[in-house]
Amino acid sequence: MSEVLALVHHQERDLRRRAYETLFDVLSTHDLVLTSVYETLIQDHLTMDRLRRFPHPMAARHLDNEIDQEAVEQMMAVTEANYGIAQAYFRLKAKLLQLPRLALFDQYAPVSDALPVCPFDGARETILEAFGAFSPSFREIAHQFFARRWIDAEVRPGKRGGAFCASPAPALHPYVLCNYTDNLRDVMTVAHELGHGLHGWLARKQTPFNYDTPLTMAETASVFGEFIVFDHLVRVQEDPRVQLALICGKIEDTCGTVFRQNVLTRFEQMVFEQRRKGRLAAEAVCRAWLEANGRYYGDAVEMTDGYRWGWSYIPHFIHTRFYCYSYVFGELLVLSLYRRYKEEGAAFAPKYIRLLEAGGSDSPESLLKALGVDFHDSAFWQKGFDEIRGLVERAERLAGKLAG
Repeated sequence: MSEVLALVHHQERDLRRRAYETLFDVLSTHDLVLTSVYETLIQDHLTMDRLRRFPHPMAARHLDNEIDQEAVEQMMAVTEANYGIAQAYFRLKAKLLQLPRLALFDQYAPVSDALPVCPFDGARETILEAFGAFSPSFREIAHQFFARRWIDAEVRPGKRGGAFCASPAPALHPYVLCNYTDNLRDVMTVAHELGHGLHGWLARKQTPFNYDTPLTMAETASVFGEFIVFDHLVRVQEDPRVQLALICGKIEDTCGTVFRQNVLTRFEQMVFEQRRKGRLAAEAVCRAWLEANGRYYGDAVEMTDGYRWGWSYIPHFIHTRFYCYSYVFGELLVLSLYRRYKEEGAAFAPKYIRLLEAGGSDSPESLLKALGVDFHDSAFWQKGFDEIRGLVERAERLAGKLAG
């Protein structure tokens, strides 16, 4: 499945289309098993909620995340009110790909092959320069990761794929694993994982019991570090095609982390509510999936018929129910904080570093209050969407220059 899904990033449109069709054709042949498994898990969840007297299906997840239902619903409502930002980008991308309208399998198609090669030494210098512009201490800590070889970036046989940062305990320094392949997107991947590393390093004064943060705060430093480096990379590029490719890639990553995860959460809410009323047939689950996605894509993206089975391969629905809104919270939180940083400048850095040093020593609400953040206020979440809208507008201006 991972190999087939990787093809949706391919340059050739027909190959992207055939990859999607193949995936959903195969999934549809397992409709009875997939639906039965999911429905059983939903009913098990509802039963445990009843026995433990949780008021609603998301309550247990909120408890883990140290957040309340009101804040989550406020965030999700603001997200839905901003679906138009993503739809505006989808229409722009259709023009860039010279298509009348995007299909689902076009969402992640490359808009350019202009991204230059960037060796690992170049990535190190770029990250250190960008981190140093934010705070000298950020650069100093990041330098230790490179100098002391706390980053395993080499691609070699038998090494696991992907990227992650392990911060095992306050007494141990964090480790970063990634697979660096000399492209600019990998530079931002290293910056993302180094952000996790900085968070783990700065929180060392905490005890093993309050060192780790809940999921809602877990991406606070990683996404922030990624955006610092992203802005730096775009700023130093002279080729507008490279700038446009970087910005489009960032918009697509952000849409996937914010809007799509909101869709997944709404879908879960819908099927859990339906299961309270009776058994779920495959058609009902597929209909809920298409309804939740239809609100997001609107008329900007064509949803293919097979996509009705798109719910059936999402691992979070099976293993970690209602996990997905944590991605929305984490990404929007950082986008809003990054917006604050651009408004306040250097005065923001000390407050932000204190937030990272606190680790999980208090609730997210209390920790963020020190930065003047009220995540029950829709205006705070809107700052994150203003940042996304700014990216889309930058892409539109660049596309216009290249076309003109």
